Amino acid sequence: MPRKLKNKPLRRYSAHNLLQRLPANDTQAAHALGVRRATIITWRTENTMLTCWMADKYALRIGYHPAQLWPDWADIYP
Repeated sequence: MPRKLKNKPLRRYSAHNLLQRLPANDTQAAHALGVRRATIITWRTENTMLTCWMADKYALRIGYHPAQLWPDWADIYP
């Protein structure tokens, strides 16, 4: 179950950083992340922000540590 760190709101990360590492083909990108194609299209057209839990899950699915995609990832745990 997600928890807040010392009553701070969960940090959010831009889906754009994740999408840059995925194939340009929406179907292939969706398959790599295990989401629907419509989700990828939404992420590409809107300024979608992922929770830290989502960012972690999807980064790991494509073989990256979240800190490789979002440089301020380590700032969560001061």
